[in-house]
Amino acid sequence: MTSTLKYHNNGAPQEIPATDIDRIGKQADIAYQKKMAKYDELCKLNRFGFLPIVFESNGFLHNDSITFLHQIANNCAADKGIPTDAIFNYFLKGLSFSLQKSIAHAIQFKLTSKCANNPAFNHQNPGI
Repeated sequence: MTSTLKYHNNGAPQEIPATDIDRIGKQADIAYQKKMAKYDELCKLNRFGFLPIVFESNGFLHNDSITFLHQIANNCAADKGIPTDAIFNYFLKGLSFSLQKSIAHAIQFKLTSKCANNPAFNHQNPGI
């Protein structure tokens, strides 16, 4: 995945330049279109609906995914008597946690596999 947002410049937080505003969500749109092209027709043939939940690596959530989560939150709010925004934020926090956990596991796996293949990090071999 590619991040389309700039968070810092030399360690100082920066606002997104106006020239980059049109790039926000571009990778999410590309991924969304690829997933729809790959799975939507097959799902329709089997009488299923298909809506990919798409995140960019920086956490940006595709607009159709946001709309879907709002619909679910609105339905839950009517049944549970909890404000829609509270349920929506709960969903976002859960998804954010899951995304961060997956990214951490991917980083851990890469570090572990690099260390396992590097003799300098092999602590089981006392000859090093």
